[in-house]
Amino acid sequence: RLLKEVGACKAGDDTVVLDMVPHSDDLTIQLLLGAGRLLKLTFEEILRALGRRFIVSALRSRSVRAHLMRNQSFTFPEFLSNLNATHLSVERDYPDARFPSLDAKY
Repeated sequence: RLLKEVGACKAGDDTVVLDMVPHSDDLTIQLLLGAGRLLKLTFEEILRALGRRFIVSALRSRSVRAHLMRNQSFTFPEFLSNLNATHLSVERDYPDARFPSLDAKY
């Protein structure tokens, strides 16, 4: 329903978004805004939920990136300080992706 609402797919074809390929920031924002409307949550609440979901599923994954995340970080501040290195690792697999560079202070 969400994918159709934001025009991200044709009826019955959700592969455009579900494939592991980089997507535009515009599409990502539209999906988050659409999810907020459907779930009656603010944009901030949607971002927090996405962050929780992403971190939990990434750390449970058996991927190389998950292995790197687990081994580079023992505490949340360490995780944040290693996030740029993780982004660079992912960019090698997805050369068209551009991740932000973060300066985390805690």
